[in-house]
Amino acid sequence: MLSEKGENYYEIAKGLASYETTYNNTMNKPEENYDSLCTQIISNNLDDTTDFMKPCLEILKNLSYIKRNNYEPDINIQCKYMNFRINNQLKEIIGRQYAAPDFYEKFKTHYSNDMKNWNICKGEIQEINREILKNIEVLYKLYSNFNNFTSSNLSTPDKRCDYGDECVNLYEINVKSCTAHEQNKFCKELIRFKELYNKHTKFKYVCENVKKCLPNPGAESQSQLLQNIGKCDGSSVENDISEDEDLNEDNFVGMSSLQFSVALAIILLLIMCFLFFFFFKFTPFRSLLHTHLGIIKNMLEMKNEKNNQLLSCEYEHDFTNVHNSN
Repeated sequence: MLSEKGENYYEIAKGLASYETTYNNTMNKPEENYDSLCTQIISNNLDDTTDFMKPCLEILKNLSYIKRNNYEPDINIQCKYMNFRINNQLKEIIGRQYAAPDFYEKFKTHYSNDMKNWNICKGEIQEINREILKNIEVLYKLYSNFNNFTSSNLSTPDKRCDYGDECVNLYEINVKSCTAHEQNKFCKELIRFKELYNKHTKFKYVCENVKKCLPNPGAESQSQLLQNIGKCDGSSVENDISEDEDLNEDNFVGMSSLQFSVALAIILLLIMCFLFFFFFKFTPFRSLLHTHLGIIKNMLEMKNEKNNQLLSCEYEHDFTNVHNSN
C-alpha cells in the first residue's frame, strides 16, 4: 500500500535530516551540462515545461553523486532522500501530470543506454501519500532544526536558540494530534524526538528562554510543570535512541544561577554541621568547650554577685540617709 511505503520514512527522518548538508552541497555545484540535459529531456518527454527543471536536476545530480562516491552503506538513505525531494518538488507543480515513479521512468527511457546508473535506486522511487509526506516534512524539519540546535560547528551560533524554539513549536503543534493511549507511527516518532530533545537539554542546556522539557502526548501541562521544578522526563519508549554526544561534566550547563546558589548554601551548611559533630565527638574540642563555658559561667556568676553586693550597699546607704534626715 502507498501509505505503508510512505510511513516507513518516519523512522528514517533523522537520517534524512543528517544527509541534508551533503545533498545541498551536491545540488549547489554549478555544472552546466546538467542544465542542458534537463532542457533536452523536458523538451522531448515532459511537454516542454520549465516547471520540471528543478526535480530533473535533483535526479541527475544526486544519481551522479551516488555513482561517483558509491557509498554502499549510505545508498539506501541517499535514494530515499532523493525520492523524498522528488515527491516534494512534484507536489508543488500545479496540475502536475506525473507521480514520482512515472516521472523517474521518463528519465530512464531517455538514458536507456546507461541502465546501471539508473538502477542504483531501483525500487526506492515511490509515490508518497500527501498526508504522510506532510508528516515526513514535519519530522525532517524537527531533526534538521535539532541538528543545528546541537551542532558544535554552527556557522551562525547566534541563531542556535532560534533553532531550539523552532523544535519546540513544531513539536507542540503536531503532538496535539496524538493521545496518551492511542499513537500511530507518526506519533511514536514524535515521542522518539521528544526523548532525544529532553535528553540533550538535560545535560546541554544553553538557551534560558528555550523550553527545556517537551511533554508527552496528552500531557500538555506536563512540560511547564517539569520546567518549573527543573526536571525533564528522561524515560524512553525505546532504549536504542543514540546520540553522538559526550555528556560529560564540562557540558553540564543546565543549572541556573539561583539553583546553583541554593545548592551551594545547602552543601556548605551540611559540611559545617558535619565538622561540628566530628570535632565535638572525636576531639578534645568538647572538653575544651566545656572548660571555657565553665569559666565564662563562673565569671558571669561572680559579676552578678558583685553587682548584687553593690546594689545592696547602695540601698543601705540610701536607707541610712533617709533615716538621718528624719
